[in-house]
Amino acid sequence: MQGMDSLVKKKDTSGRQVILDAAVDAFFDLGYQAASVREIGRRSGVTQAALYHHFKSKEAILFFIIEEFSELLFMAVVAAMSSDENSVMRLRRALRRHLDFQKTHRKQLKILFEDKRHLTGHAKKSVEDRERSIFSLYRANLEELQRIGHISDIDLTVATFSIFGVLNWFYHWYQPDGRQSLEYLADQAMGFIFKGLLTEAGWRELDDAE
Repeated sequence: MQGMDSLVKKKDTSGRQVILDAAVDAFFDLGYQAASVREIGRRSGVTQAALYHHFKSKEAILFFIIEEFSELLFMAVVAAMSSDENSVMRLRRALRRHLDFQKTHRKQLKILFEDKRHLTGHAKKSVEDRERSIFSLYRANLEELQRIGHISDIDLTVATFSIFGVLNWFYHWYQPDGRQSLEYLADQAMGFIFKGLLTEAGWRELDDAE
C-alpha cells in the first residue's frame, strides 16, 4: 500500500497496533475531528512523542485504518466473486460477506463512511480508488447477470449504487444488541435487493443453488 507508506514511518513498528486499536475506539466514540492525538495517546497508554514516532499525523492514523479495512473488504468481495458458483450465488455470497463486516468490523465501517472525508491528497485518492474497485466488482457481476437474462433491463450503474446504498447505510441503524440477529437482518436486506433485480430465471437459479 504505497500511499500508506508515505504517511506512516517505517522504522520501529512495535506498539503501532496498540495505537491503531486506541484510535479506532476514539474515532468511533468521538468522531475524527473530536478525537485528539492526546486522547489517542491516553487510550493507548503512549506519549505523544511515541505516537508521532510511528505516525506522522492524526490523518496518517485515519488513513491507515481506512486503507487497511478497505483492502480487507475488497479481498472479501474478490473471493466471493471468484467462486465456482453461478453468478447469482456469487452476488449473494458477496453481499453476505459485505454485511458480515457489521459484526466483525463495525467500528471501522463507521469510520470509513463518516470520516473518510477528512482525508486529503494521495490518501483521499487511494481510498477513492479502492472504493471504485469494489464498485466495479459488483457492477461486473450485474453485467454478467443481465447478459444471461437473470436480471431485468435496468441501468446497471444505478443498480450498483442502489446496492451500495443498502450496504453502506446498514451500519447506521443496525444495533448488535437489538431484537433481530444480524443474520436475519442481512437475509432481509438481500431479499430486498434481489426482489428489485432478479427475473424469474434469476430466481430459479438462486432456488436451484440453495
